[in-house]
Amino acid sequence: MKHQTTSPWTFIPTLYFTSGIPYIIINTVSVIFYKKLGIDNTQIALWTSFLYLP
Repeated sequence: MKHQTTSPWTFIPTLYFTSGIPYIIINTVSVIFYKKLGIDNTQIALWTSFLYLP
């Protein structure tokens, strides 16, 4: 039986993409949440930018 090796060039970008998905979801949900609270776009941009600090 011959083992086929997987190239790191397909594995590494997939990991980077999947690690960014939670940040996209949190930012999208928080913008919708802040909009429903009636907060203006400037304040939304300020508070959601703090989510990128960690």
